[in-house]
Amino acid sequence: MDDFGSTSPERAEIVLRIIRAIRDATSKEFCIGIKPSSVDAASSESVSDMIDEIGVIVECGSILRTASNVG
Repeated sequence: MDDFGSTSPERAEIVLRIIRAIRDATSKEFCIGIKPSSVDAASSESVSDMIDEIGVIVECGSILRTASNVG
């Protein structure tokens, strides 16, 4: 198992690391957009997981959040 495994926060970890690296190279005002895949929200259980992941990502400093039904 790696750092990006079984729980919602672990699955979001790669995104958090990317956000932190961007923040280190830019500023808090630099807009970072996140586009979750609608495939990841195919069931009510995965919707709940996705909401948890989005919460962790927003806390890390993502400013723009979008979702799309286009795969």
